[in-house]
Amino acid sequence: MTFKQKVAIPLLTVTALTLSWYIMQHPSVPAAPVAARPAVHIQISQVKTSPQRFTIRSQGILEAKVSAQIAAEVAGKLVRADVQVGQFVQQHQVIAQLDIEQTQARLALAAAEIAAAEAELSESQAQAEVARHQLAGLQLKTSALALKQPQLKKAQASLAAAQAQYNFLKTQLNKAEIRAPFAGLVTAKHAETGDYVQTGDAFITLAATDTARIRVPLTPHQLTLLGQPDGLLTQAIPVQVISEQAGQPFYRPARLVRTEAAVASNEQLHYGVIELPDPYFLRKNDNAVNSIVFGSFVEISVEGQHAFAVTAVPDKLLLNGKQLIVVKDSRLEIRDVDVMHRSGELAYIRHGINDGEWIATTPLANPIPGMQVATEATPLLAEPNRQTAFAGAVQ
Repeated sequence: MTFKQKVAIPLLTVTALTLSWYIMQHPSVPAAPVAARPAVHIQISQVKTSPQRFTIRSQGILEAKVSAQIAAEVAGKLVRADVQVGQFVQQHQVIAQLDIEQTQARLALAAAEIAAAEAELSESQAQAEVARHQLAGLQLKTSALALKQPQLKKAQASLAAAQAQYNFLKTQLNKAEIRAPFAGLVTAKHAETGDYVQTGDAFITLAATDTARIRVPLTPHQLTLLGQPDGLLTQAIPVQVISEQAGQPFYRPARLVRTEAAVASNEQLHYGVIELPDPYFLRKNDNAVNSIVFGSFVEISVEGQHAFAVTAVPDKLLLNGKQLIVVKDSRLEIRDVDVMHRSGELAYIRHGINDGEWIATTPLANPIPGMQVATEATPLLAEPNRQTAFAGAVQ
């Protein structure tokens, strides 16, 4: 045994005895048990499924349902063309006058020809009567020529031709007055007083004011909300036309009468046709109702005719726009849902959530499926929120 070994053994012995004595004087304290992590406290709300009709909006330009170019039916010089662009005209109102002097002269000549033909016919009738009496006592076979029948027929034909010519010229004389075929607004003028117009030349363009038309784009989603996914309407749907005057919106009732049975190839959109009666409100004298002029940009609001069974929830509760946190037996479940429509702050869910289920309304930074939570029930929506097409002052 070396010297180092002789010295180390006693030192180790002394150290071991010292540690034993210290442990006996300071017994160890048992470790405190780890407390269970408290459950996260969240608010939950019960969802309700109910029937809902959706309102869609679109926009378009107000235009006349009927617009026509009024043309001269006879050639002549315009001696009066008083109507101006922007002027309202009534049905059958004279809007232009062609020179009628030559037509009047020809009409007088035709009247004289009728008189001459009537005289010739009377003479032929008398001659035929005399011939009939002269040949009545003879036992001879008489011819049509002897009875003056060809002369009589010629006189009758001459009278008919003279009367036809007179009637034709009288019609031409009436056509020298160009009349409005319907009540409307003059939107363009193509000739002025003193101009010579040929038959068929347009004089003005007239837009009918009895009914206006608005052609509006409709997406497939909007048609689905209307209850017409194929884009073919079976009946007219009430519409509100919304326009502005002095910064204030006002409303006029109209109808969505049809959709065009095709999509625009460059846009892949359907187009709906809306009819607005009496856009200028000319049929009634009511200053409380605002007119809407042709060419105005307007909005339309349409309420669907089909009710869908949906669940309305605040849009902000959706994760990634398509998931909800469902709470069942105080545990979290991440549920995929089918959002049919979004409007304002609400999302309307058609599939994925059942009536009466509970969802988390407290934002969670990192929700984990199956996580235990403590819950407190709160109302989902402060007030029932039902979108309507007919909100606001209706005129």
